[in-house]
Amino acid sequence: MPDGSDRNQPYSAVTFDSSGQYGSTVWDDFRGAKLEINICDVCLLEGRTQVLHRDGAPRRPLNPWVPDL
Repeated sequence: MPDGSDRNQPYSAVTFDSSGQYGSTVWDDFRGAKLEINICDVCLLEGRTQVLHRDGAPRRPLNPWVPDL
């Protein structure tokens, strides 16, 4: 954030955070640090075949994401 703010409020985009994943050779932090990732809406729609969706509770199954267009 160029203005020095710690608030991440993207426009026409969504934001995700991740502490990593076991097996990643790039990011898997076990000390609590996280990456915050912004993806523009157009890119999210273009890559939707690779996006998984979990409806609500964490124990529900993952399914392909089908956006409401």
